[in-house]
Amino acid sequence: AWLFHGCLGNGSVLHFGGGTEHKSHFTAFEDKSKLRGEGLRLHCLPVSALLDALQQDHVDLFSLDVEGAEVLVLDGIDFSRQHIDYFLIEEDAPRARPRIQAYMESKGYEVVEMMLVDTLY
Repeated sequence: AWLFHGCLGNGSVLHFGGGTEHKSHFTAFEDKSKLRGEGLRLHCLPVSALLDALQQDHVDLFSLDVEGAEVLVLDGIDFSRQHIDYFLIEEDAPRARPRIQAYMESKGYEVVEMMLVDTLY
């Protein structure tokens, strides 16, 4: 099992505003004042690049909890090269679930079980 504490995405660079609106999402910073002013730019690593670095083309279970950036992270997976048996995806925003479900179905996955805020595909 692996745990990655970083920015996952589709290779894009995300920019978080210079205000204080995003400070609570960056608990890794001891001095959150660094988030004031110009903001924070993060280069987000595609999941496929991380799996390549780990020399893995198969994953049994991928648990995803990214507070609204699910499709951005899922877009970073090369489904033609890397096979993931199951996804457990937190979908706590009511509008997110249909969008994520449609995305997963487009990749050949179906809902196995829906829980309070998580869905197993």
